Amino acid sequence: SFLSDKPLVLFKADRREEARREAEENLNRFPDDGWVWAKTGNLLWQLGEKQRAERVLKRALELAGSAQYLRDTVLERLLALLEDVGKSQEARQLAEAEEKRRAKPEK
Repeated sequence: SFLSDKPLVLFKADRREEARREAEENLNRFPDDGWVWAKTGNLLWQLGEKQRAERVLKRALELAGSAQYLRDTVLERLLALLEDVGKSQEARQLAEAEEKRRAKPEK
């Protein structure tokens, strides 16, 4: 948990390049951890790397699977990012798809 929070701490200390490096290392170190991907996507957005943030958050959503709290966290950030970059229609489609996914009974 600390390792995934460290980049944000570095960012807040105005150590942006270190934050970016640490975040990328975390993605390599924990390639299947949805929380690492979610936190990295959020950081990249704050760093102004919106396209990369979008890709990272979409991967976080894939990794979230049925972990609802993680899914909700990632969706909140991803939908806001899509709106921020002018992809309102994609955001609506994603939100609708998520509603349909939740309405299906789990097997």
